[in-house]
Amino acid sequence: MKKIKYIWAIALIIAGLLITSAAGYSLENNKSGDILTISEKINSKRQSSLDDEELSYYTGASPEYVWGGGSSLMELAVRFTPDELGSVNECSLFQVIFFHGVGNDETPEPHQGTIVIYDEGSETTPGSVLTTEEFDTGEVYDWIYIDLSNPVTIDATKDIWVSVQIQDTGNHCFGVGSPPGVDQKSMFLKEEGVWKQLTDLNPEYSFDWFIGAFVTGEGTGTELKITDPVGPIGITTGVKNIGDNTAENMSYKMTITGGILNRVDVNISDDDIQLAASGEEELFSGIFLGFGSIDITVTANADNAEAVRCKKSGFLLGFLVLGIS
Repeated sequence: MKKIKYIWAIALIIAGLLITSAAGYSLENNKSGDILTISEKINSKRQSSLDDEELSYYTGASPEYVWGGGSSLMELAVRFTPDELGSVNECSLFQVIFFHGVGNDETPEPHQGTIVIYDEGSETTPGSVLTTEEFDTGEVYDWIYIDLSNPVTIDATKDIWVSVQIQDTGNHCFGVGSPPGVDQKSMFLKEEGVWKQLTDLNPEYSFDWFIGAFVTGEGTGTELKITDPVGPIGITTGVKNIGDNTAENMSYKMTITGGILNRVDVNISDDDIQLAASGEEELFSGIFLGFGSIDITVTANADNAEAVRCKKSGFLLGFLVLGIS
């Protein structure tokens, strides 16, 4: 893994030298380094309690790279969809965080900017502005926490965009995670009035912005879990509601494929299920015949729960399903 990571780092440095954005932005290593552990990051939250949930795509406590180097207002955004929002439906988005770093040979500088929360637009462009909040980082090279004066109630049936507008002073100040990013979700930027993704500037620039949002409240969301598929006669699994509210319009699908000459092709599905809290919907494939390796995939989602997925493999011997793992 380390060798692959180093190869990525070399490739990114070369790409950064060769390709910048139209506004002069580029990528550099994060000089501030690994200044926080995950536990320290959690404990540094000013207003959030440990019961509050964070919406984000990045991983790690601090970024490997920083973005910037231009001389104009830059706006970076992440888009959360019903896939991410189901469990926090009707909760309150009250705080936005982002990582404020500094590039290799640069002098740390404070930055001013504005948090913007947008309503649903398209897959590539946000909708109308829901609320804004101005901020000043001060001379802090760390996670920046901005409380919203007007928190936004989450509607999990549609997208919400969280953006950070920052007046760039030539520093590489904005935290960027390791590849790959989440397409059409984690790496939007607005350049010369046009929304695009980092990969539009350079296909190698597939990253997650270090932007997150905290939500609080009981809400009406819930959480689904798929139980491990088991044999040996057919395949049995289930979808559990492990949250506190009914899973609204829950749907599931189980597919089993493979075997010699790909002769095995089993599909079962259902939808519009109201699954009560602590309830379970059992799934059974029925008996099927064949020989050879098979792939088992189970998915489930609900209007007020994040989508879940379980993928396993096994071996089919006649009508017996063996060795599921």
